[in-house]
Amino acid sequence: MDRTRREEVTGQQRRKGNQPRRSKKRWVTFTVACFLYIFVSSSLLIFHGPFSAVRNYVIDTFDETRHGYLLRPLSLFTVSNAAIEAHALAKNGMVSETTPISEIATRNYTNGDGAIHLYTYHGETFTAYIMVVDNPKRIRVAVTKYIGQNGETVQQMVNDVGAVAGINGGAFSDTNQQGTGANPSASPCMTER
Repeated sequence: MDRTRREEVTGQQRRKGNQPRRSKKRWVTFTVACFLYIFVSSSLLIFHGPFSAVRNYVIDTFDETRHGYLLRPLSLFTVSNAAIEAHALAKNGMVSETTPISEIATRNYTNGDGAIHLYTYHGETFTAYIMVVDNPKRIRVAVTKYIGQNGETVQQMVNDVGAVAGINGGAFSDTNQQGTGANPSASPCMTER
């Protein structure tokens, strides 16, 4: 009886000694299982659920931020490339394409006071074109000439005022949800000749 009692106590001690390892392993397994469940169910809900606006928002966001390549893995490869490309913002005309620098209209301008300097900076993965305007009197603010009706692109405003360059630094309120920019909240700056 003494021996049996001793074996019981030893067995209980062994179980207690292994218990923290098992408990930690169980928590790790539980956490991983919860993460997988949340990931899979969220993916299915977003990409195949009843909320098409959420699906469109997620696709638009990833596409516009140039992370469209993540959409297939995030959708668990259930959304085809064709569906993603058909929904691409720039291809549907919702967002204007970026004009290549070589296609931007350039023209000579007078820089009599030497207040405008053009620099080109070549980074490892980009090229920046920098214009420094020393004389603040050469900076002007412009807005659409169709206030309350519709907006204009920066290039249109540059052409309207005969500016050397334009910077899209503005925002607009879109009361009718048409994306027209007819009611500016802030304005792009224009550099006058």
